[in-house]
Amino acid sequence: ILEKALGFELTLIEDIQACLDDPDRYPDSYREVMSIEEEMVGSMYAKHIFSDTSGNLVGLNLFGCEITDEELPFFEDEKLKEGLSSLKSLNLSQTHITRFTLSEDLTELVFFCMNEMKYLERLVCRKNLKSLARLELSETQISQLEIPQGYDSLYYVDLSTNPKLETFQFSGACKNLQLIFLRGT
Repeated sequence: ILEKALGFELTLIEDIQACLDDPDRYPDSYREVMSIEEEMVGSMYAKHIFSDTSGNLVGLNLFGCEITDEELPFFEDEKLKEGLSSLKSLNLSQTHITRFTLSEDLTELVFFCMNEMKYLERLVCRKNLKSLARLELSETQISQLEIPQGYDSLYYVDLSTNPKLETFQFSGACKNLQLIFLRGT
């Protein structure tokens, strides 16, 4: 259903944890610094989906895909919403999306990327995304961003090179926040 909505095929990597645990593919030195969530958003995995050992969808990487707002309604499709709720990593960087809502249905989301988005004008963050740890929004056209309450795990926000950003605010406590990048903003 997801591929039909997008209009192109995605490559499935089953059991991403087993892949990362394979020393022939990933040396120990790499695995010591790279999390599963970070690995799944890497540009080398454009047009990939990832599952865990139980077959749940845990990663979706659409980096560089020429998708627009018209291809995004699958995030609101009731059949797909349930499958997307297990997503831990989502990369929509270098797409043609102009607006996006980080839905409260993405309860497991840890890593979210929308970098180098020359068309992105609006991002809405819904409250209570308790698992979200990294929010990467560099080089967009957004003019405002509000991080609502319930972002308990958020420790990293990249808003660098957002020349149109006028307002950035937190409506709730982000007690784990360690880094905010605003260079060029």
